[in-house]
Amino acid sequence: MEFTRRHVAAAAMAGVGGLVVGNALWDEHLLCPDPDAPVWDAERATDGGVAGHAFGYWGPPVVDDGTVYVTTGHGIVAGGAGSVARLDRETGAASWVVEREPAGVGTPAVDDDVVYVPTGRNELLALAASDGDERWRVDAGEDDFDEGESFALEKPVPTGEGVVVQAFEGPTSSGFDGDHVLAGVDAADGNVRWTHALPARGRVRGVGDGDVVVACEDGTVRRVDGRTGDVDWRLSIGTGVTDVARTVANGVVVVLLDGHVLGGIDAEFGELDWRERVAPERVEGLDADDASVRGVAVAGERALAASASGEVVAVDRGSGEERWRSDAGAPAVAVHADADRGVALALDARGFAHVHDLDDGARTGRLVTDDANYGDTCGRRVRKDLLPRWFLTVRDGSAYVATHSMRRYDLP
Repeated sequence: MEFTRRHVAAAAMAGVGGLVVGNALWDEHLLCPDPDAPVWDAERATDGGVAGHAFGYWGPPVVDDGTVYVTTGHGIVAGGAGSVARLDRETGAASWVVEREPAGVGTPAVDDDVVYVPTGRNELLALAASDGDERWRVDAGEDDFDEGESFALEKPVPTGEGVVVQAFEGPTSSGFDGDHVLAGVDAADGNVRWTHALPARGRVRGVGDGDVVVACEDGTVRRVDGRTGDVDWRLSIGTGVTDVARTVANGVVVVLLDGHVLGGIDAEFGELDWRERVAPERVEGLDADDASVRGVAVAGERALAASASGEVVAVDRGSGEERWRSDAGAPAVAVHADADRGVALALDARGFAHVHDLDDGARTGRLVTDDANYGDTCGRRVRKDLLPRWFLTVRDGSAYVATHSMRRYDLP
């Protein structure tokens, strides 16, 4: 299925309540804007760019001080080739690129001078941040990576207590018992300290004090001591968890339930404090799954959701009460925010990044981040299977956008 201008118009007319701010960008004078000039484009960087490696981007850019880490590859499935690259924040030039073939590469985590990288061959790599040299590797094993059924692409979590926690899928190595396994790995030497069987695929987030919270697709959530693997509490929500915000703020883990509802979990006591519908079950012209939320984020007092119905919704992080709602004018595919700057960005399927005031949702600017496939109306018809593959990170006054290319923009 493709999204067309008619679908987007129908989505805009079928909102689910709340205050809508801003205008859908179908106004005639906005239909075919020139793309904004990026600070840099990683594929065109003249000094050691990543051209030739970027077949697609498979996770949000990770910004660490003056460095940006990106992952590229043919595909996110285990059989695809992939790479991780360290880019200079000012120039976009790559100081090193590490390739894994055949293996997809997931979003890395950076801790001190080490980059922890999950791969599609059920591996966890520890690379030296300075030069990309491998320090150690955990190989959980897989049956047949060509089938794409066994891969560990969830972002690792360094706990700050000398342990890195990683979720593995379909492991076959000795000591990894079960189809879904959480493991605590010694950050110094890569030895596996403990494993814990999960009931379904899990997403892991650090919550402080050396602990992690693991939200599984079957709707169960647990807090695990990162040093020992002991479970502090368990929660059964009764509905599937389809995403988890990258950031845990003030002890609240924000989860996406069945693709349409945000929920706030108290990380200390393991209670679901609130839930709030942020996307409609159905939108005229769209299949039910097409209208679901494609990205969630937490910043300051706000939890945000961007849905393929075209809406961006902000709720209070502590209570779930809706604070503002905006119409992107096209399927919204990613959202991120910078609490220090008080800005939220939502990326739509045309490559437009809408800049909002984080507190009240007022639209303060827009970036046109991509110049391909506009067509006669600049309406960018996008296949639904491509929607989860565009990513956005906002940090220190810049937006890092991974679509068909990897570019840095200064915020307007």
